[in-house]
Amino acid sequence: MRRALATWSACFVDKGGKRYADPKAAYGDKAWRRGKDGNTAHTRREVATAVPDIECKREHNTLGVWWAALAERQRADIQRNKHDYDAVRGDLEVLPSNVRKALG
Repeated sequence: MRRALATWSACFVDKGGKRYADPKAAYGDKAWRRGKDGNTAHTRREVATAVPDIECKREHNTLGVWWAALAERQRADIQRNKHDYDAVRGDLEVLPSNVRKALG
């Protein structure tokens, strides 16, 4: 994951972008004035930054690597906490029948 983010960052800089550690840091840059809905005004500067961001993510499969790493972490967490997840799953399986009974 670190290598994928470093590759994205280098690509982004090569395409004229500011150096960020990762796409999340780029998204959180205070330079982007976000409205209450989280969107920016889509200024020329913002669009000019978004284009190389997307190009680099596509060229280097950054999001594919990110999602694969996240999925692996989730699988490991599920294995480590299998008993807890099974208990929650059991509760969720009982819930619909309890609601049906309560509603008559």
